[in-house]
Amino acid sequence: MQKIIVTFFLSLLFFSCSEQVYEYEEKIREELKATNQTMSEIEIKKTAIY
Repeated sequence: MQKIIVTFFLSLLFFSCSEQVYEYEEKIREELKATNQTMSEIEIKKTAIY
């Protein structure tokens, strides 16, 4: 039972973090579009993670 609870908690944590990274990526894309700059998808992901 305890193993299931820990797994569930870690899953929620992972999905929460991945959602935040996605939101940061979208903000970066919007900022790049507003300033008429370009950045590769890999650079956007690296920037969002850090």
